[in-house]
Amino acid sequence: MENLVISPYQALKVLLERRSSSAVNLFSSDIFGKPLQVKELRVWINSVFRIAHIPHVFKPHSIRGAVVSKAAHFLSFEQIMAAANWKNASVFRNYYLRNQGQYSSLETRRRFQTAVLI
Repeated sequence: MENLVISPYQALKVLLERRSSSAVNLFSSDIFGKPLQVKELRVWINSVFRIAHIPHVFKPHSIRGAVVSKAAHFLSFEQIMAAANWKNASVFRNYYLRNQGQYSSLETRRRFQTAVLI
């Protein structure tokens, strides 16, 4: 078996080629025959975040930051920059590479408040 690199673009392209020409929606709802709603997509993304132990500070609209911050626990800064094809290190560090400590800043604040109040 070949070791193929998985490309989201190629995967989507194949999906579109294989699906019925009468299909209207790219993604389907869990409710049979209904289009996927934004609220349902948020629930799906939050479920994936929970399974992946992504900090609660990340919301569904911040997938890139969540993924990069998670990857930083396993990969070096240079490896992430290369894999994501980022050229501007300052934008990468300021907007996507967050929560590199043991806890996010929000989680640290909550832990501090709890410790003080107990």
